[in-house]
This record gives sequence, C-alpha cells and structure tokens, in this order.
Amino acid sequence: MNRAESSLDTIDIILRTATEHFAERGLAGARIDEIARDAGVNKATIYYHIGGKDELYAAVFRENMRNSTERLLSNVEAKQTAEEKFKAYVQTMVENLRENKAAAPLMMRELASGAENIPQEGLQYIVKMLTTIIQTLEQGRQDGSFRDTNPGLTHLMIIGSIMFYTAGEPLRKKLMGLMGADFPMLEYTKDCDLARDISDFLLHALKP
Repeated sequence: MNRAESSLDTIDIILRTATEHFAERGLAGARIDEIARDAGVNKATIYYHIGGKDELYAAVFRENMRNSTERLLSNVEAKQTAEEKFKAYVQTMVENLRENKAAAPLMMRELASGAENIPQEGLQYIVKMLTTIIQTLEQGRQDGSFRDTNPGLTHLMIIGSIMFYTAGEPLRKKLMGLMGADFPMLEYTKDCDLARDISDFLLHALKP
C-alpha cells in the first residue's frame, strides 16, 4: 500500500467513526479525542487530514450525502418509465439508509436543530435528490401514469418513512419484547420488501 492509499484508508476510518459519534451525540456533544480514540488515530491525524470538529462534521455530512446521491442518481437514471424510476428511488433510499444506519439519526438531529449545521455542499446534494424526484413525478404526470402532486411532500413521505423505520429499530425491539407476538409492526428481513411496501403505498396514491 502506498502513502496515498494509506491516507485515504485513514480518512475513511475517521469519517466512518465520526459519523457514528455525530449521529449519537450531535455536533455539540461529540468530542475529537473520543473520535480519534475509536478510530485508532491521534487527534493530530484528524487535524492534519481534515481539520477541527466543524470541518470534520462538514466532511462527514458531505461524504454521506455524496455517496448516497451518486448511487441514487445512477440507479434512477438506468430506468425508463416513471414508475420504474420511482421504485428505484425508493429502493436506493432504503439501501442507503439501511447500510449506513448512522445516517438517519444524523439527519434527524439536523432537522431537529433547524438544519443549521448542514454544509453548503451537503445542501447541493439534497437539491439533486429533490430534482430527481421532481423530474420523475413530472415524467409520470406527462405520460398520464401519475396525477399532479407536491414533489416535496412526496419526497418527505419516502425519506421520512425510511428514516423513522431505520432509526426506530431499538424502540421496535423494546416494544416487541413487551408485546411479543401481539406486536403488529413486523421487522423486514430484506430491504427489497421494505422498499416494495413503501413504493406500493405511494404509487397507489399517485395513480390518477
């Protein structure tokens, strides 16, 4: 492994560790020394490669949004019909948030605080996501497969359902322990099943 590859691996470990800390404690509660300890590096390494806590938070948000957005755009653009694109949008959102479990609480903390710490580049990635769903819904409206609807609300229904389901796993487990077989909110063992049900509900509402 050359020096450049080693540096990239170190940065990746730092960002993944920092994502978990920021998701659990927020920007104000997370500490650089604890992130460094859990990442297996010293604080100087974080300052050298990324910067202070504000810069680290911005890098965490930027990288999480970049990876999720690039994957989303690629999967949606590969489809032809509006319904296929809509299903790909939901499926990719589910995969992104289930594979990166810290992303949902990280974003929910930002929403609760008024989104004051989201970096500008992070906002640009969100704009790309919104543009994608706007274009998908417009395609469906023009070909008659979707009725005219509010794309912002539609996006919130998609991302809100997935985020709350993903972040709510600890609560579901507690409730299942109390209610046992009587607990009606069953776990999805496959991402495709969760994506299918969310898509089916929303596509039914989008039909003319």
